Amino acid sequence: MFVKGLLIGIVICISIGAILFFIKTDISVTEKVNLDKSSFEILNEIVDLKNFQKWDPSAVKDSAVTIEFIGEPGVGMRAITKGVKGIFISEYEVLEIEPLESAKLVLRLVGVSDLIYTFKVVDLKHGSELTWNVNFRAPLFATVVGVHDKIKNEFKKGFNVLKKRLKHLPTHALYFE
Repeated sequence: MFVKGLLIGIVICISIGAILFFIKTDISVTEKVNLDKSSFEILNEIVDLKNFQKWDPSAVKDSAVTIEFIGEPGVGMRAITKGVKGIFISEYEVLEIEPLESAKLVLRLVGVSDLIYTFKVVDLKHGSELTWNVNFRAPLFATVVGVHDKIKNEFKKGFNVLKKRLKHLPTHALYFE
């Protein structure tokens, strides 16, 4: 009787584990911040991947990693990171730009579904509001371990670095009155 109950318990645990690891779910995370610059200046920091790599918290920051930038800032620009012996780590690519309004990037990682970043900027009377959203598919387990909150915290860290970067840039566009 005890052995039968133990076996049933093990089967249930294995089934739950399989569900958590093999069933995929859509994950979407959004965070907003107000910035003291215009949408033009903010989007320039996003669509120039050389700049974006400096404040994106997902960017690999390791002296053993090389980053190759392909193309000019704008649609089609790519940033490819490679590790030791040239092993592929990740690739960013600018997919879309809606001038003064939004940009869409993709982050490709080995063995993981693409992460789609959507940035929307709205000019305010003084400054702008930037919304950063990411969408991707992940095992159901990711929701159990709180990936949503971890990504929100990473976005906040990125926004803090972006704020510092923007503070040192001269203003190029006038705010709307």
